[in-house]
Amino acid sequence: ESWIPIYMTGQVSPYYLKEVKNSVYNHLNYVSGSAFLAGECIKGYHNRGKYYLSNNRTELDYYKGKANLLLKKASSLMDIYRSEDIDGYKKFLDDDSNTTGNRRRIFSYLPLFTISKNLLTEILINNNVNESDIDKILKYRQSEINNTKKILKNSRICDNIYKLTEEEFMEEGAYLVLDNIFYDKKIKYTYQQYLEHLKCSVEYTKNNNYDINFIDDQVFKNITISMIEDKYVVLSKSFNPIIHFVIRHPKLVKAIEEFNPLVRDN
Repeated sequence: ESWIPIYMTGQVSPYYLKEVKNSVYNHLNYVSGSAFLAGECIKGYHNRGKYYLSNNRTELDYYKGKANLLLKKASSLMDIYRSEDIDGYKKFLDDDSNTTGNRRRIFSYLPLFTISKNLLTEILINNNVNESDIDKILKYRQSEINNTKKILKNSRICDNIYKLTEEEFMEEGAYLVLDNIFYDKKIKYTYQQYLEHLKCSVEYTKNNNYDINFIDDQVFKNITISMIEDKYVVLSKSFNPIIHFVIRHPKLVKAIEEFNPLVRDN
């Protein structure tokens, strides 16, 4: 859990070893481009261990090789999708829409599939978005609608949303959530447009299997969390940069599902 903020930078790729059964020995193997730190101890007696730091080239090559061999035996803790992986992420979204399982999501703002085409077009024009991007975003809206309909046929969706007050909106603004197509320009609402989209979202609850839960605090302003029960969790970072993390490891999935933030995003 403590490493999750570091993973969110996209600069660390996490792995884990399956079925490691070792109750006696601990081993340490840290390698950088110019040095390594190796260590060993009896489990529970780190203060009696042996630790070795060096930049010796021959030894460095050995420990780099050892690290690479460890990675070959390891599994990815999460699948990380950046803008250069957009085709792979699109395939994941297609697969996700065909996956049965109730969804619980925490949105940073409002879901795009609830907005009307006319309102979305108006917002994009007000933000001076070019015609090519308008067409791209409208097609994305339609794909979000199609995927949501497929999910709702066999599964429930509950979206947790924080409703901004007018004062909060004037201080901070609100933006369209376009991270699934890795659109990194901030598209801002006017307050009336935000309220209209909010109304559209409430009306969408008339659809079977779809609910909205209005929460008391805005947990994140830049992150959407999607939890598919007993299967996986998707963490989506909306800006600077846009990154999606698909987490399947059971312990980490459970930790996120039970996540109760003590500190709010300010």
